[in-house]
Amino acid sequence: MTDRFESLSRQLAAPMPRRRALRVMGATVAAAAGAAVIGPRRGDAHSVCVAGEQACGPTCCGKGNFCGFQDSSIGCCCPKGSTPCGKSCCTKGVACLDAQQEVCGCQAGTTPCGNASNITCCAAGTACTSGCPSPSGNYVPNICTLAKSDVNVKEHIIPVRWD
Repeated sequence: MTDRFESLSRQLAAPMPRRRALRVMGATVAAAAGAAVIGPRRGDAHSVCVAGEQACGPTCCGKGNFCGFQDSSIGCCCPKGSTPCGKSCCTKGVACLDAQQEVCGCQAGTTPCGNASNITCCAAGTACTSGCPSPSGNYVPNICTLAKSDVNVKEHIIPVRWD
């Protein structure tokens, strides 16, 4: 990184024709104006989402999704119609039994038996027995995004002296 800075400094300090200097200044002004017109895009927790998206922690949920879980470090988007369950999403019509453990319940037409850590789904109207199957098809894919860490930012700062 230091070599790049040295190279840039030498190029800027070298004699330059007027035409080239005007071209460089014009490109700089155009880039700054373009950045101001386009505006910020969602790249961190301080940006805004584009039209049609919903803010969700450090990310944005696109069309057809909604924010199911968010905090300062993570955002999880669930498909519309699903049920949020912690950082997971339950299939449409399936209840969330325990959001902390991210446990979804049973499909329609079945009865949940047991507790959230050991759930089975017995046919509706039958007694809970040990032969009932575990739930299946009760989760839908979701999209979770972690915030970018700035832990190593200090390592990438270049010291500059203004003598």
